Amino acid sequence: MDTLTFKHNLQEVSKETIRFAKELTWNTYSDNIYFKIRPNILDDSDHLDNDERVNLGQRKTEIEKKLTIDQVVERLCFSDRVPVWTNVSIERVTKKSTIIELITSRRFSENDYMHKDSGFPSFHIAIPTPIYRNERGKFSINWRHDKFKTKFYTWFWRSKTRK
Repeated sequence: MDTLTFKHNLQEVSKETIRFAKELTWNTYSDNIYFKIRPNILDDSDHLDNDERVNLGQRKTEIEKKLTIDQVVERLCFSDRVPVWTNVSIERVTKKSTIIELITSRRFSENDYMHKDSGFPSFHIAIPTPIYRNERGKFSINWRHDKFKTKFYTWFWRSKTRK
């Protein structure tokens, strides 16, 4: 996949991820978008080639770094190779920014990647939802960062459903 196609797919899947998250959450989303790249596994493996090992080493040093779309493209698209798959979700929203998390495969390929039928190959949208969310209720996209509320609502939800 060439760099321009990869960047276009990333832009489009980012818009679609935010649109989908807005349906599920009550948050206000900033148009100032940053990304965080997280390999699915941080360990080296025999099935990775040398370029993939080098890329994995670089990604390990930047796990919490907020990146622009151009920086993501620079890191995840090299020699027309892209991650075999990438799960896309919203990590956090503030008044100043929306942070999109990209959980990536450690393997890269020119054309053998997953989610070709999604409209945004190799991307897949995945919005994590809290255990206490009911089917009709909206929730805060930042729920994973508020540990006290998450524990309380989980306890409350479980106590109601045990009856």
